[in-house]
Amino acid sequence: MILRKRNFAIFVFLCLATCLTAASFCLFSPITAFASRSNNGTQTDDEWNGTQTTNNLITIGEGSLTEQGWNNINDQINSMAVWYKDADLDTESYGWGIRATSNNDIGDSNYENGVWYRITLSESDKVKAAKGDLTVSASSLNYRQNVAGCTHYVSLKLFFDDASGTQLESEEVKESIKSSAYSLNITNRVVPKNTASIRYYVSNKGSLYARPFIGGLTCTLSDKTAPTMNKITSEKSGITDVTNNVAIAGDTLKYYLEFDEKVSVSSYGTARLGLSGTATSVYGDGSLTTENGKSKVCYTFELTELGKSGSLSLYSVSGLSVKDEAGNACNYTNSSLSSDSVQYYKQMSVTFDISDLTVNGKNQAAYGTDYTATLKANTGYDLPQTVSVKADGNSIATAGYTYNKSSGLITIKGKYVKGDLEIVADGVAKKSTVTLDMQNGSGGTLSVTATYNEAMPQITVPKLTGYTFQGYYASPNGEGNKYYTASGLSANTCDFYTATTLYAYWIANTYTVKYDKNKPNGASGAVTGTTSDSTHYYDATKSLNENGYALIGWTFQGWSTTANGAVVYENRQDVKNLSAVDGAWITLYAVWKANVYYVEYGDNKPMGASGTITGLTNRSTHTYDTSSALADNGYVLKGWTFIGWSHNPDAVNAEYRAGEKVTNLASDSGVSVKLYAIWKANTYK
Repeated sequence: MILRKRNFAIFVFLCLATCLTAASFCLFSPITAFASRSNNGTQTDDEWNGTQTTNNLITIGEGSLTEQGWNNINDQINSMAVWYKDADLDTESYGWGIRATSNNDIGDSNYENGVWYRITLSESDKVKAAKGDLTVSASSLNYRQNVAGCTHYVSLKLFFDDASGTQLESEEVKESIKSSAYSLNITNRVVPKNTASIRYYVSNKGSLYARPFIGGLTCTLSDKTAPTMNKITSEKSGITDVTNNVAIAGDTLKYYLEFDEKVSVSSYGTARLGLSGTATSVYGDGSLTTENGKSKVCYTFELTELGKSGSLSLYSVSGLSVKDEAGNACNYTNSSLSSDSVQYYKQMSVTFDISDLTVNGKNQAAYGTDYTATLKANTGYDLPQTVSVKADGNSIATAGYTYNKSSGLITIKGKYVKGDLEIVADGVAKKSTVTLDMQNGSGGTLSVTATYNEAMPQITVPKLTGYTFQGYYASPNGEGNKYYTASGLSANTCDFYTATTLYAYWIANTYTVKYDKNKPNGASGAVTGTTSDSTHYYDATKSLNENGYALIGWTFQGWSTTANGAVVYENRQDVKNLSAVDGAWITLYAVWKANVYYVEYGDNKPMGASGTITGLTNRSTHTYDTSSALADNGYVLKGWTFIGWSHNPDAVNAEYRAGEKVTNLASDSGVSVKLYAIWKANTYK
């Protein structure tokens, strides 16, 4: 109360002083604003409290105002923050504030001077401003001493500066007041795009001794707009082939849901990949990144084997919940997304369509990794000159693989492994020269070129007199495998692959000797008995069969080659090569000679004859089956008459006349037949 009375006593003096002071303030130059510095004001990071409005961004407390970031502090301003109490003003306590020094006021009546505090926007708040979502509200409480009857000039200004400190826009409220605790307010002013900082500017000019005071300093930012997911991007650095946009199992693929501002995540929900429009079993792990004031929700997918190839992309996101720093929430669910895709290739199967080869190679291949397999020729085969490589049935260009025909190594370049692989190759059968040893034959093919495991090429067969060609064999004398038939055709596939000699095999021709009984035209009897055929081999000596024929009165002499010919072969004679023709029949004809026998003539003196027989009758020679005359009688017996010849010496009558032709009195050769003279006693009268 004492202070108030004192103030009232000097009221008039103060009014005058105030007016003079105001006039003197007009002489000061306006204070220039500077770009934001690290020690100038505050930064808005971590000032949001989740209620769509920040904490109070104005900092003022006990200590140096300069240290607290207030600029343009000079002798006009008390550099120390002031805690104004009821003892100084007829009002409630308003905490820490700013007042003039003992000699000056804060600002001037033109509202051009004052003191300011820079509020630097965080990167995320710059983004909010760029979107037009950010508003600012500011206020101040302006005091005057009740004893000072003069007017106070108060202002509240906001300057919006870009990153270089250049002013973009401003907002101002100002008043001439005569009452204490006068509030100035700027409410929900939209922060301009490209704003990097806001200068909170206050002034309060009054009487020199009125000591104007500014308290209740507040400045807050507001954002009531929920964040928006406005873009989906992908990161493919973890896939096998970034250049060609190809991924396989084991790769990592990331998709980013880019929000238009900085957010935090309440729930990542579920993100799933799709293959050619069909959902897969691959789910992503969520994470959050923030850069330049904007956040991205990242889903990282570890690719597994999907069993088929196709276009792989982000298929769906559900249950993603985010909120910005102001607490504005966004719940994002979308099952039909449009996002970058990659070409996914499954694990490829590898099959081999080969013949006469073996292969060493895996039965699976992966895109991006060179696949190798090595061919080995089976016995009797060489590696092929070329091979065919297919992917899903389509031939891969020769630029897509290499084949070493010397080593059999096939290398399929990884970027061509885009389908199930098939390697097609056939071993090449070895060829070898075959010498044909004709084994004394002639006129046949001398040599051929044979192909392993194929029929032998046709040949001209050789010839050898007396022999039949049986074919060519691996060894002489028909031993080992037979490769050619008797007609020169293949009897076996070629089972060798080096130069080889084959040997002709000959079988001696056989012929049969047939023995003809060859009965002579003059023979009276029948030939009896048999002589069996005999079989003979060419170049082999063999006896003719024993004659088994018999003809009474005739003697076998040997064999003739013609029915009427002379003897050529004796009975059981050794013969060879009667014919060179296989299966020939050779007929030999029996040669007969009629037996020769003799007739002996006896004088046969009758018992009653008294005389002596004189004279001689020589024996006669006869041939069997030939009629020939008996000898004439040469005997004489007196008193008796010769009447003929008889086999029986006692015969009365003669059987044969003298000189009579007879046949076959004997059959054996060289025998003698005895005929007796038959006598008849002479009669007389």
